[in-house]
Amino acid sequence: MADRISAHYRVAEPGELTGCRVAAVQRGPADSVVVIIDGSHATPELLDQVKEAAGYWVRLPDTPENRSHPCRILHAGWKLIEDLPDGLLCLPTEARHRHEQLIREGEATFRLAADVTWLLTRMVRSEVWIRAIGA
Repeated sequence: MADRISAHYRVAEPGELTGCRVAAVQRGPADSVVVIIDGSHATPELLDQVKEAAGYWVRLPDTPENRSHPCRILHAGWKLIEDLPDGLLCLPTEARHRHEQLIREGEATFRLAADVTWLLTRMVRSEVWIRAIGA
């Protein structure tokens, strides 16, 4: 049976992030994944929009059939871009085996985008994840 997982973002408490990390991914309560962000690396407005755009994911059982699922996500992360439509600070995009949040430059640091991308890609490659579109 597949697990429907909600994704949440929040600002880290002082001392919560270890080492040189500016983000972390943790399992949260009640079938959720929490992305914890160093608030000094992103604007509060961006975090509000990312929270709304995070949506739902489905974690499938790790079987040979699911590993080759046509909607499996193998790369997930943030990509900084110069311009987005007016009012948008982030825009979720989908391509074959990819889920990216396009982030308006200046709203997050390159370091944060790199950390989030590394962490989310590691997560989706360690299990079988698909995006629950429209859920």
